[in-house]
Amino acid sequence: MTQLINHFLTAVLLISFATAGAAAQDNRVIGSIEFVGLKQVTAEDAIATSGLIVGEPFKVEAVDAAAQKLVDSGIFKQLGYRTRTVGNKVTITFEIEEAKSDEAPVVFDNFIWFTDEQLLTSIHQLVPTFYGRIPNEGKLPESIAAALQQLLNDQKIPGKVEYTAAQDLSGHLTGHVFSVTGIKMQNCKFIFPGAKNIPEDKLREVSQREMGEADYSREVVRGFASLKLISMYREVGQLQAKFADPIGKPDQSCKNGVEVTIPVTEGLIYSFSSPEWYGMSALTVDQLNDLLGMKAGEVANGIKFDRGVVGVQKAYGQFGYIEARIRPQAEFDDSTQRVTYKISVSEGPQYRMGSLFYKGLSERDAQAFRAAWRLRRGQVFDATYHDEFFKTDARSILLRLAAERQATGKQPPKLDIKRSANRETLTVDVTFELTN
Repeated sequence: MTQLINHFLTAVLLISFATAGAAAQDNRVIGSIEFVGLKQVTAEDAIATSGLIVGEPFKVEAVDAAAQKLVDSGIFKQLGYRTRTVGNKVTITFEIEEAKSDEAPVVFDNFIWFTDEQLLTSIHQLVPTFYGRIPNEGKLPESIAAALQQLLNDQKIPGKVEYTAAQDLSGHLTGHVFSVTGIKMQNCKFIFPGAKNIPEDKLREVSQREMGEADYSREVVRGFASLKLISMYREVGQLQAKFADPIGKPDQSCKNGVEVTIPVTEGLIYSFSSPEWYGMSALTVDQLNDLLGMKAGEVANGIKFDRGVVGVQKAYGQFGYIEARIRPQAEFDDSTQRVTYKISVSEGPQYRMGSLFYKGLSERDAQAFRAAWRLRRGQVFDATYHDEFFKTDARSILLRLAAERQATGKQPPKLDIKRSANRETLTVDVTFELTN
């Protein structure tokens, strides 16, 4: 958490025509509050966040607490203050440096009783520096959760507000998710404004079948739409179809039910143009086109295209190019409703078969697997061969092992195969390991 940095309190300058200085200090009030260094945050919102009020008695402890509140918001990197007293009125000047840390959006996951605008307005009244995004440092999430809980309590809605920091696979914070727990909110009805080419009934049927038993969550529904439902559009050539954020609201026709609205913009139906390949040398354009399985002029079935890319990747693996990367980039021509894929290929080096190793196997079984393995040292490595090996070449060995283990009351053998590539020798070692 950001710490209170460079906190200082200057000597108080008392300007008074009276001689009773101590008595004047006892009667001091806050005359004004100023900020130096604000760029994005308004002075009004900063003052409201501090909790200080002009006209109230001046207390050093209260100013210290206000400074800590400002730091805890995560908005300020450095903060200090000074005071100046004229008569019995104190001017408090905060000198600040706004933080440049990353920030992420707020997600209201299942507050089905309110619109996002209502939630933003309600939070801003209690958390003045909140505008829809939160710095990834500081205690602002706690303040927002408290504001949301107060809103539920005021509306007599049972449930507890919970906060989750959403992260991607690399650990980077991507969103601040607030949700309500302790209340049943089953997905009851699905509505798809904008659905035409794919009938709304079909979208509703798929959604009801796969999501109808679950409680409503905007994030879960958004993920479902972007994966499952969008694939239905990609299959019919509507490659730029988009679903807007789901909207959930109580459905009175269904006990504890939620009406889920997912607007869709379907977009045009595209057909394929001949792909353009770049960077390849091991395979020819004709070979790559055959593997891709596309034909110019047919409906641009995105699912078929994805399978074709997997087929190309697999083919490179069969020829020892285990580091090959296939990067397609779609270019759309809306005037002709055609899509051209420009496909960049980074083949990498060609690998060859290295050594075989065994773990957990008897010498007899190891020798049997070694004899059955058809890739010899120095041959071009085939990254797909292990599937064939288990299905055909080693089938009789696996059946024997299973029978022997069954006779002794053991589980069928579980054999894992691991590959280890050596970039210096451009070889791949293969290890068989019996794990049970």
